[in-house]
Amino acid sequence: MVRSLFLAGGVVLLVFLPMLPGIAPFDASILIIIILLFAILAGFTSPRQKWVAAANVLVATLALIIFGYNAVVGYSTDGPFTLTSIVRQALALIFFFALYYSSKTLRRIRNR
Repeated sequence: MVRSLFLAGGVVLLVFLPMLPGIAPFDASILIIIILLFAILAGFTSPRQKWVAAANVLVATLALIIFGYNAVVGYSTDGPFTLTSIVRQALALIFFFALYYSSKTLRRIRNR
């Protein structure tokens, strides 16, 4: 599930980045690196490797903080029903669920 959520977040960023340059508080070159990180972590994701599960929790946490904060700030400046606000909120939700499932996986690995 975490793999799918990271890929979904990367795809949303890739699709909307050219149309909505203000989608994230970074310039395009940094966003491309972030998208690459999501794809690489999605590829490495395994329920048997503790380091990958910990990395997934860390990346999902940082992404939720960044995109969640950006969604809240953008909501007040752009308005609630603009495409930019909707995409920002979707990204925050994607990484919220990625954090939930990645932490659940890490907990399961640690309890073995």
